[in-house]
Amino acid sequence: MKKTAYPKQAAKILNGPKASSLQPLLSYANYLQHQSKCLRDSLSEPIASHIALANMRHGVATIVVDSSTWLGKVRYLAPIIQQTLIKQGLMINKVVFKADPTYHLGRKFEHPPAVMPAAAGELLHDFANSVSNPKLQAALHRLAKHGKQADD
Repeated sequence: MKKTAYPKQAAKILNGPKASSLQPLLSYANYLQHQSKCLRDSLSEPIASHIALANMRHGVATIVVDSSTWLGKVRYLAPIIQQTLIKQGLMINKVVFKADPTYHLGRKFEHPPAVMPAAAGELLHDFANSVSNPKLQAALHRLAKHGKQADD
């Protein structure tokens, strides 16, 4: 009879006998996080909240930017960013920028809920009544129900 394999807890992996092989990786991640924070602290606020130091290898620093819009703006600051990293004691010859909207920069993205005005709901309801396709008519009626009422 086979034993069922259960996922291991992170604490057991990090504190277990194989933890010594993970320690350099964790140390490097903490080092990059510290250097990234120092870089953000030295830059002005609108830009600092959109960048992170992702990696350093062979004298090349990789900076991740959270959108292509900010990527265009940050590229103009490449010499300033490189000098800032050198002042932090890093041996940097080149700075490379990459846009990655999925890279976690420590912010929460909260979108306000979508709201449909009551007039739009009524318009959709009237339009649904004029449609001959029953599936489309049902879908438009369901959508029209999301219209805000005057007392909401």
